[in-house]
Amino acid sequence: CGATYIWPSNASKTLTAFFGEERPNRYHAGIDVRTYGRIGDKLFATSSGYIKKITISTKGYGKALYFQLDDGNTALYAHLNSFTEEINTIVKSLQKNRNQYSIYHTFNKDEFRFEKGEVIGYSGDTGTLSGPHLHYELRDSLGKPFNPLYEYKIKDNKSPIAHNLAVIPLDFPTTINGLNKPQTFSLSRLSANIYQLNDTIAVHGKFGLAINVLDKINSQPFNYGVYKIELYIDNNKKYEVAYDIYDYNDAK
Repeated sequence: CGATYIWPSNASKTLTAFFGEERPNRYHAGIDVRTYGRIGDKLFATSSGYIKKITISTKGYGKALYFQLDDGNTALYAHLNSFTEEINTIVKSLQKNRNQYSIYHTFNKDEFRFEKGEVIGYSGDTGTLSGPHLHYELRDSLGKPFNPLYEYKIKDNKSPIAHNLAVIPLDFPTTINGLNKPQTFSLSRLSANIYQLNDTIAVHGKFGLAINVLDKINSQPFNYGVYKIELYIDNNKKYEVAYDIYDYNDAK
């Protein structure tokens, strides 16, 4: 779909993590926007809608805001420092009445409506995280996170960097160079995006392949997970995985 949403913050256009990257027992369900160690950067309604829910916890997403978009998708902003003044007042009242810090509170659709571009909160470093940043997710009408880069285009013409290839036996009789155990082989780089194995590998039986690869982006200093992997054998595609949508049932 076309880029109909605006960027979620004025903090930066730098991403520190992508959708679909591996995390302990799960995948990363959004993108992380760099705030350069600051808190208090403005967060914008990326499209028109209303605040559906806020949650506050000492762990996980910390202070989080769930913004129901008019098109049926939901935008999630996590690790906030604070909400708008009105909502901060409601939060303090709820915390006082319940005598607890953690909050889970839903709103009616006519309570807190915002148009595209209006400020709906401020970035922070609450919850479980390694330094301040904005974690931003887009979820479809079924609540499944999907890749926000469908909506946001970033300049990226750098090829991933492949380090090595593992060959993994899938049956007890399988041998790889005579041994029934996974073996890792270094890859030699021939050009910007072409690598080869230096030696022939002798494999007998059913086996799997794994690749150790990192992606790079123009003008950004971080390492990222890859978006898509395709396997071709004799020019025929045999396998593909792409990080387009994330089902929590697949987490582990």
